[in-house]
Amino acid sequence: MLTLNHFLFCAPIGQLPLSLHQLVELFESGQHDIVVVVNGEYIPLGIIFSHHLLSSVTAHTWVCPHKTKKNASKVMESFDSLGSSHWEALIRPLVLIPADLTVTDFLPYLQEKNYQPQVPQPPYGLIDESGKFLGLLNTWEMLQTLLNQEIIFSQQPSFETSEPLLRELLEDLPLPMMLQTQQGETFIQNRTWREQIGEFVPPDNASACSLPLPVEKKVSLNSSSFALSETIGYSNPQEWNNSSSLAANLSYSQWLKSIPKRQNQSGRDSPFHSLHPLISSTTPSLGQIPQNERVWQFVKCFLKSKYISPPIALILATDVSQQQQLCQELVAKNADLVQLNRLKDEFLACISHELKSPLTAVVGLSSLLQEQKVGTLNSRQVHYAELIYRSGRQLMTLVNDLLDLTRLETGQLRLTFVPLSIKSICEQAYYSIREKYQGKTDHPLSFSLEIEPGLDRLVADELRLHQMLVHLLDNAMKFTQGGGKFGLQVNRWENWIAFTIWDTGIGIPEESQHLIFQKFQQLENPLTRKFEGTGLGLVLSQRLARAHGGEISFTSKVDQGSQFTVLLPPSAPGEENSLSPSHYPNPLILIVEAIPKYIEDLMDKLTKLHYRVVIARTGTEAVEKARQLQPFAVFLNPLLPLLSGWDVLTLLKSDPQTQRIKVFVCTIQPNEPLSQMNRADGFLSVPADLSALQTLLGCEKPTPTVTTRPLTILRLYPNFTTVKGFSTESSPRLNLALLDQLSQFNHRILEADDLEQAQMLAYVWNIDVIVVDGRFLDDPLTYLRSLSEYLELAELPLVTLDIKTTQAANQISKLSVFPCLIPEDEQHDQQLWQVIQIATSSQS
Repeated sequence: MLTLNHFLFCAPIGQLPLSLHQLVELFESGQHDIVVVVNGEYIPLGIIFSHHLLSSVTAHTWVCPHKTKKNASKVMESFDSLGSSHWEALIRPLVLIPADLTVTDFLPYLQEKNYQPQVPQPPYGLIDESGKFLGLLNTWEMLQTLLNQEIIFSQQPSFETSEPLLRELLEDLPLPMMLQTQQGETFIQNRTWREQIGEFVPPDNASACSLPLPVEKKVSLNSSSFALSETIGYSNPQEWNNSSSLAANLSYSQWLKSIPKRQNQSGRDSPFHSLHPLISSTTPSLGQIPQNERVWQFVKCFLKSKYISPPIALILATDVSQQQQLCQELVAKNADLVQLNRLKDEFLACISHELKSPLTAVVGLSSLLQEQKVGTLNSRQVHYAELIYRSGRQLMTLVNDLLDLTRLETGQLRLTFVPLSIKSICEQAYYSIREKYQGKTDHPLSFSLEIEPGLDRLVADELRLHQMLVHLLDNAMKFTQGGGKFGLQVNRWENWIAFTIWDTGIGIPEESQHLIFQKFQQLENPLTRKFEGTGLGLVLSQRLARAHGGEISFTSKVDQGSQFTVLLPPSAPGEENSLSPSHYPNPLILIVEAIPKYIEDLMDKLTKLHYRVVIARTGTEAVEKARQLQPFAVFLNPLLPLLSGWDVLTLLKSDPQTQRIKVFVCTIQPNEPLSQMNRADGFLSVPADLSALQTLLGCEKPTPTVTTRPLTILRLYPNFTTVKGFSTESSPRLNLALLDQLSQFNHRILEADDLEQAQMLAYVWNIDVIVVDGRFLDDPLTYLRSLSEYLELAELPLVTLDIKTTQAANQISKLSVFPCLIPEDEQHDQQLWQVIQIATSSQS
C-alpha cells in the first residue's frame, strides 16, 4: 500500500532558541528556501521562508544605510536583540499529516480535518505517531507518481452512485437475496427472491412467520448476524394473523406437533402411521416438495463501511425444506423407538409372569416325580423326570433373568439394603454353585475364599448380591476345565469393597472382550455350542452392580483364565461412606483401552505402584464408570469403539461430576494440540514406561498399607479410678469412636489401670503396643520407671498422649517412645491410629 512516507523529503530543522546567524547557516546548508522550526521535544511549530526573513532583515537594517562588512556581525546581534515576539511573526503555519497515511486516504483526511484551500497553500509536514517531525511532503513527486500509475485520485464514490452496479450484481446471483435500509425499507430484491419467495419481506424482531396468500410457506427468521434460529411453521391459514405471537410462544417440539399428517403418493396411510402421524413410507426429494410446503430460513447481517452511511442490511434466504422433513421424521422415529422399547419391556414383563406359573408347576411336579414321592418309577421314568426338572429349572432361570433385567431397565426393581456378613454371603453363593454342578464333573475344581482382615460387613441387597456372585461363580466354574482352580477374593479398593471372582479357565478372546456386557452374547459358535447359558448373566450382574452404586470390571487371557471384579460401596447409595479414608491408601485408576496388550502392560505397572485398576473397553463404558466410580485418574486411548476417546475426554471435562478427575491421553504418537484443546491433563506414550507413570502421577503415588494383621492394643490409664465424675466416654485422648473402629477391623483393645493388671494381660495376650493416658499421674517418671521393671511391658512400643508423660518416658533408656501429642480439646483419631501403626511396624 502506497503511503505518504514514500514522498518524504528532508528540510533544514531549527530548534528554539534560534539566532539569526544559525538561521542563515541553515538556509545555506541545504540550499533550501525554508527552515522548519521545532521545540525542544521535536514537535513542529511552523516554517520560516527565506523571503520572509529577507524582508524582515531589510526593514531592520534600513536605519543604517552606511553599513559595512565590518559591522555586519553587529547588525545580526542587534537583530537578535529584538526578542521572541519578532521571531513569532516570521513563523508560518504548517499542515501536519501522519506519515503512514495512504495516498487514497490523503484527500478524505484533509476533508475530515476541515483544511480549507489557501493561496498560497501552506506546505505539508509529515509526523510520526508521537507527533515528532519527520520531513516535508514532496507534492510534485507525489503528483508524478499518481499520473504514471494512472491512479485516479478523486473523491470516493458514494453508495448512491454504486447502487445500479450492486443491483445488477445481485440480480444475476442464483441465491435469494435482498437489501434493506436500517429502518427496514426494502430497495433491492433480486430475481431469484421474486421468483421463489415473491414480494414477501420478513419482519424485524421475529423468530418465525408465514408467507401471505396465495403462496403458503413456512419461514424462519433470525435478525442477529450469522445466527440460525429454530424454524417454526404454520399450516393453518387462520393462524397467519397471529403468527407473531405464536412464534414467540411455540417451541421447536410444539412446531413439530403442529405439522399435519402426511400420506404417501397412493393416498394410503404410511405403514408407520399407526405409530406416529409424521412417519411416511418414503422421503420426498427437494424437487417433490410442493411449493406451499417449502420452509425458508433467513440470515440477516449488516454491511458496515465508512463509505456506506447509514449501514444497509443484507438478507439471504435458504431453502431448508428437506432438512426440516428429515428432522421431523427423525424425531418421530425416535419417539417410535422409545415407544417400541417400552412396549417390548412391558411385553417381556407380562410374558415372564405368564411363563412363571406353568414353569413353577412343571418344576414342582417333575421334582416330585424324580424323588418318587407320588409313586415308584422305573429307571427310564426317573431319567425322564430328571430331564424335565432340569429343563424346567433352566427355563425358570431364563425367565427370572429376563424379568429382573426388564425391571432394572424400566426402574421397577426396588433394592432392599440391609447389613450383611461378607463371609456368609460369599459362602452361600459358593454352596449354591457347588450344589448345581455336583455330580456333573469328573474332576472337581479347587475353590478358595479369601477375605481381607477387617472386612466383616457391608450394606447391600442380600438377594441381588447373592445373584451377582452366583452368576460370576457359575461362569468361572462352567468355563474352567477339570482340575482347574477358581476362587473369590474380597478386598478394599480405595472407598469400595471389591469382590473378585477368578478362574484358570479358557479365557475370553480379545476380539470379544468389548461385547460380553451386551445382551445374549455368547463366546461360542451357536452351531457348535457345548456350554449352556443365555448370555444374560453378565449383563444382569452389571445392571445390579450399578443399581447398588457400583460397577464391574474384568481382565482375561485366552487359555489362562479370567478375573471379574464387582465394586460395591460399603453403604447404601446416598449414605455416608462407612470406611475411613485412612483405610484405603491405594487410589483407583481407570484404564480406557481396547487393545489387550496395552491393558496388560498398564495394569502391571500401575499394580507395581500400588494402584487399584479398573478397565473400560468402550467409550460409553468409560463415561459410565468414571461417573460411577470417581477414580483418581483416567488413562484414555482416543481410538475406542462406540464412542471416540476425544468425545469421552470432552464429556468428562464438561461434566461437573467428573471434570476434577485427571485424564491422561495414551497413544503411540501423542497429539498434544488436540489433547490441550480437549483439556487433557497429560500424555503417555504406550507401551508405558514405569518412570513416566511416576512422573505423571507425581506426588500422589500411594504408599502400601502399613499393616493388615489384627493388632492387640493395651491401654493404660493410671489413677483414672480416683477421679470422680469422669467416665471413659468423656475421654478425648482415646476416643471411643476410634475404639469401635479398631474393633470393627479385628483389632483387640485391652484396658488396665495398674501395672500388675497390665503384666497379667501381657502374659495372656500377645500385645503389640501400649497406649498410656497419663493425664492423672502426679509423678509420671516414677510410674514409668516401675513399668520398665516389668520385662514384658518394657519391650513393647509405648505411645504417649501428653507432654509431661513424654518427657518422663524419654528419660528412661529401656522404653521405645512414640509420642502423639493431641490437644485436650481436640479428637484426632486418625493421627493416633497412624502413630500406632508406625509403632507396631518398628517392632516387626
